[in-house]
Amino acid sequence: MNSLGKNNFKKASLSIFIAFSMIFCSVFFNLKTIEKSFADGDMEYAVDSAEVLTTDELETLKSKLAQISDENNIDVGVVTVEYLDGKTAQEFANDLFEQNKFGKGENRDGILLLVATEDREWAMSTHGSAKEAFNEEGLDYLSGEFLPYLSDDDFYSAFENFADNAGELSAMYVAGDPYGENYDDEGNYPIEGESTEEEGINNSVWIPLSIVIGCAISLVIMMMYKSQLKSVRSESRADDYLMDMKLVKSQDIFLYRTVTRTMRPKNTDTGGSSSGGGSSYGGSSGSF
Repeated sequence: MNSLGKNNFKKASLSIFIAFSMIFCSVFFNLKTIEKSFADGDMEYAVDSAEVLTTDELETLKSKLAQISDENNIDVGVVTVEYLDGKTAQEFANDLFEQNKFGKGENRDGILLLVATEDREWAMSTHGSAKEAFNEEGLDYLSGEFLPYLSDDDFYSAFENFADNAGELSAMYVAGDPYGENYDDEGNYPIEGESTEEEGINNSVWIPLSIVIGCAISLVIMMMYKSQLKSVRSESRADDYLMDMKLVKSQDIFLYRTVTRTMRPKNTDTGGSSSGGGSSYGGSSGSF
């Protein structure tokens, strides 16, 4: 190989080495940024490694998540990365949760939303009591609410929506009524704000009331007939006893109705999993 060829080979090798070094450094510092944010339990509730939020949006989100976490004693966090580095979104989220000791208390109660902006994948990881607070129905509800925003790359709205709804579900769990516990075997549930019976008078009132009304109507009719009997003398003709009878009105009365709603299945994976540390995690994941 002549000197010119050797120089070209050295330049090409140096370019490849520099390119790989930059990729390695990018991944390394990306992970270090996340680790630093979660270090020693003094963590930020929102870590935007993918840099999809403005400074003001990030600070507002951190404040909201911190307040929600403290109010219900269940950590609620959000992390963005660009790539998943060969892992599934669920594995990445669980590893972040485990390695950075996310969650409150001995059981590390919390839920963490991970979004990989370039891989277009997301996952929610739950641990401790958060697995009950954010059960399968709850996770399905959360993802159904924030996914439309993710699909439009409106990341701040997606995270704000996730935070607000996670706060509501946390509060329901603390109050002893976790989301989805009152579902029937077919996944039906009453629409919020509507009763399964028509509001107003229920069956326990309608039945005796109907009997009373029926008796009253019968009594009125009998009194009307009696008032027409002005003489007790007998009549020689049978048709004198005949009375005109006409059917005035007939109708069916609709007393009550039952309202049910069936959940729509969503294209997400939901189920338990374990991290490398052996802890049991719940969660769900999907793409956007």
